Amino acid sequence: MADKQFIAHDADVLTFAGATMKYPSPCRDDPVEPYGTTAEFAAKNLVKPQTVRKQLCQTGSYFGTKPKKLVNGRLSWPLG
Repeated sequence: MADKQFIAHDADVLTFAGATMKYPSPCRDDPVEPYGTTAEFAAKNLVKPQTVRKQLCQTGSYFGTKPKKLVNGRLSWPLG
């Protein structure tokens, strides 16, 4: 166990046993925009979820807001 060396050079570089890796900093300067379900997005906009789905099917967005499509097929709407 004495032959392994663990030295952190700075916040973005990690050295372990002679190998150097970069990793992201745990604190971010840019805030992450919150995303939610269609029901949460509809409640925030004071409409029913079906209204949001209908508008999305007809125009491709809900008054300019486009959701992200998740891998499981669900939609993730920006709440911020």
